[in-house]
Amino acid sequence: MANICKTDAIALKGMRYRETSRIVSLYTKKFGKVKVIAKGIRRPKSRFGSSLEPFTVSNIVFYKREQKELYNISEADIVKEHAALRKDLERITTAYVIIDFLEVANPEESPNIRLYALADSMLDTVEDFPRTLLDLVLWTFLIRAAGMLGYAPVFDRCIKCGKKQEKMGFNPSVGGTVCPQCSLGEGDLWKVSHDSLDLMDRLSKGSLNSDCQKPSAKQAEEISDILRAHLLYHTERNMKSFDFKKSLEASKIFGEKSD
Repeated sequence: MANICKTDAIALKGMRYRETSRIVSLYTKKFGKVKVIAKGIRRPKSRFGSSLEPFTVSNIVFYKREQKELYNISEADIVKEHAALRKDLERITTAYVIIDFLEVANPEESPNIRLYALADSMLDTVEDFPRTLLDLVLWTFLIRAAGMLGYAPVFDRCIKCGKKQEKMGFNPSVGGTVCPQCSLGEGDLWKVSHDSLDLMDRLSKGSLNSDCQKPSAKQAEEISDILRAHLLYHTERNMKSFDFKKSLEASKIFGEKSD
């Protein structure tokens, strides 16, 4: 017998299923990540409309059966469409990294209300924040989300001896920075400036606001590479959206950033 489940959900991605339907991956507030079949969603007058498009937050009703991995969804009412986000390439690319993380880092049906709330609020922030500071929004999400899933990176001290030093490298396999003495023989060590480590540490602990200073190009490259390596090590899955965002930045397709 099916259980009727009602919850808020962030739409992650979808794939075509038969002629008129789609299988949609959702990150829900109450049940974690689930996959649902939206029957008839590809018809012109589908009752689902745009409620299951990526980034959209909807209140959904689906039918949960034991020993089944796909559930039938019957209702989806839009709570937040994030229409403004979709009109800006840089914002939508940043948002895709957020939902890509939710997809690759979470096992099926492993609810985490704090992570859901973080993702929900950060999608709002991506939509409204100055474009020059979108990297800060993304890094804040990834650092804090990693902590909520049990692999918070350490930036303010050597993760092995606890000492604070000016020059330290980052080792994804141990989950944090390592001082020169403890890094002897370490093969998987990323060079990183003190300024970048300090910024990541502040983002992990402090509040994000629009008065923050724009990161330098060096910081942007170092922090993006370190976080990508850290997440790849712990999730064992590559985030293609991260690579796509970096390729667009390298091609300068975003142009000169402005608010």
